[in-house]
Amino acid sequence: MKALWEAAQSRRSEHGRYLSVCVLAILYGTGVRAGELQRLDTADWDPEAATLRVDGRKTGRARSIPVGEGVWRCIEGYLPRRHNRLESTGCIEQPALFVNRQGERLKAENIRSLLKRLAERASVPAVTMHQFRHSCASDLLAAGVSLPEVQRYLGHASIQSTVRYVDVADPLRAAAMEKHPVNRFLGPRDREEIR
Repeated sequence: MKALWEAAQSRRSEHGRYLSVCVLAILYGTGVRAGELQRLDTADWDPEAATLRVDGRKTGRARSIPVGEGVWRCIEGYLPRRHNRLESTGCIEQPALFVNRQGERLKAENIRSLLKRLAERASVPAVTMHQFRHSCASDLLAAGVSLPEVQRYLGHASIQSTVRYVDVADPLRAAAMEKHPVNRFLGPRDREEIR
């Protein structure tokens, strides 16, 4: 995971760096599905509540996902670069959270390609978006989050769907997002530093 983050941070373009880090942070820090990530709009981000609203197209139920401080900082750091990219392309009205060089919505296949390039640059085996979902679930459980909480966080209708992703025991419930390993990767900082 650390090698992927370092590869993302070494991208030449400022927009590319912040985009890559933000994508990694959301994938690992929230466990969203590929389609959910692709369909995120800026209106889905609530910085005051530190939540992402996920459309729930697959499950038929939208959900609001709390994010930890590290993911919060990545999103807030990316947004000004996104705005600059949209201004330079003349696509300022684009609602998509993640945009490509042309100011268009980043599609799931573009994100898969990005992950493949980052893995190559990091000299690690290729990773899939679904592996981030599995890692998020497993690491939350290892950090003390209960199985039902992980189920709700991932948006599963049944607990059996969640059990597929986990290979660790369900320890006692703890403060989920404050214990998420993504915060250790990204380091502690005051949210006010971003603004």
